[in-house]
Amino acid sequence: MYEFNSFSLIDAPEPCAIVFVKGCPLSCKYCYNIELRKVSSGLNLIEIITNISKLQDINPSGEKYNTVDWIIFSGGEPFPQMPGFKQIFSKDSNTISRDTLYLLNLAKDKGFKTGIYTIGLSKYFKEAIKENLLDFVNIDYKHFSLESVEIHKRERANYFVSAYLKIIMENIQEAYSSYSDSRLEYLYLNTVLCKSTHNKDTFKIMREWVDKTIPDIPIFLKRDFSKKLGWILTPFFNDNNKISTLGNLTSNEIIPDSEVESWLI
Repeated sequence: MYEFNSFSLIDAPEPCAIVFVKGCPLSCKYCYNIELRKVSSGLNLIEIITNISKLQDINPSGEKYNTVDWIIFSGGEPFPQMPGFKQIFSKDSNTISRDTLYLLNLAKDKGFKTGIYTIGLSKYFKEAIKENLLDFVNIDYKHFSLESVEIHKRERANYFVSAYLKIIMENIQEAYSSYSDSRLEYLYLNTVLCKSTHNKDTFKIMREWVDKTIPDIPIFLKRDFSKKLGWILTPFFNDNNKISTLGNLTSNEIIPDSEVESWLI
């Protein structure tokens, strides 16, 4: 159910370890981590706890120290549970979400800073914010067409899209309040831009929703950890169509930076 990377320099402000949690309820065409979407075999919870413990060592004085500064949770989706949408979430969703909450508590108890890359829809995510279990939050803010979501009962599709906006904005507001109170060190929204999902008009609608929640949020085209709050517009990337994506998207989906910059004027 899990994968573990004991060292990374690109996913947090300082050296970090990454817990990849398998399973995601959404079907974003531009998804790069398609192998992590389904809950499948991998490390179990006990093995992840053991790996976290191995991130601590003992110096010659006999004192414990952490070999990395951060533990980052990503996926897949660390918090796949969302009440009211059982038809698109697996039966494992609540268990996975509770386990993530447990691991965040464990990491904090061991003195690590913690961060999460999430779709930001779960009550467990809001609980982690309220309990000060996170120092870094990256919320994937998405534009949805109806075919973007795995829905077996099609009549509920419109309800999902409208409910998505309501819930994610509530959770972004919760995170922003924590950031404003200095209980959260980093807060990013992230939107992957590709032509079949985004254009200037859809971005305008998304921006209106964000402005209601975080007025005048800084917008930038690449992550910069020196800026602790911002909305990152991530250009879709596919190196000569070598990367597998859920929608088999090609390099033709790339929106030039110059075009995106024109949207910000």
